Amino acid sequence: MTTRPWSRTRGVPRAGLPARQKGMALLVMLALVVVSVITVLVTSLNRVSIAVERDKKTSEALAIAKEALIGWSAKRGNDTGTARPGDFPCPDRDDDGNAEGSCSTAGGTSIGRLPWKTLGIERLTDGNGEALWYALSNNFRISAAIINSNSRGQLLVYGPDGSTLITESGYDAIAVIFAPGPAAGAQVRNTAAEKNAVVNYLDTANGRNNASTGGPFIAGDKSDTFNDRLVF
Repeated sequence: MTTRPWSRTRGVPRAGLPARQKGMALLVMLALVVVSVITVLVTSLNRVSIAVERDKKTSEALAIAKEALIGWSAKRGNDTGTARPGDFPCPDRDDDGNAEGSCSTAGGTSIGRLPWKTLGIERLTDGNGEALWYALSNNFRISAAIINSNSRGQLLVYGPDGSTLITESGYDAIAVIFAPGPAAGAQVRNTAAEKNAVVNYLDTANGRNNASTGGPFIAGDKSDTFNDRLVF
């Protein structure tokens, strides 16, 4: 009987296996880390992209609303003199799309939603799907006594610090249009009453409250408690 010689190389693969396993484990861990980083980056980019699209939609809605208000006012006029160029529609106080028949600062009714039906446009919403709000200077409402070249708006708008006026002195705003954004702070928008309350949509910053009738208003910096966007 012939005895087969023992080979020293027979045990080499088994001796090298643990090292290769460690190498594979490190590669797997590295791959998982790379996938995790890519996932975080993609998620962040998606969030940024969504935010950019929302801001774009908000800007477009505000621009369309401003143009519609100016166009509506410029076209006013009839033979009886009851409709005059320079008139602006009252805000929509019950969210039916129509301007109220009358409004006043004293009555607390000079701020409400944009009356899109009255303006003859589609219902405009901001990037978060919220309808636009609208404040009107008391002396440019339909029932105002006189509107001429000497008439001046009465609405003040301040910058983010709450003390720097951004409406030109002596030529204050006739109208301010707001994009309210999502609910912020203690705002609640569940019931019909809550959905029609301006305080649940427009925010306060640095002592200026955008929900106040007649202002003054603020174009504040975005925060956890302030996200209004406005044009005037």
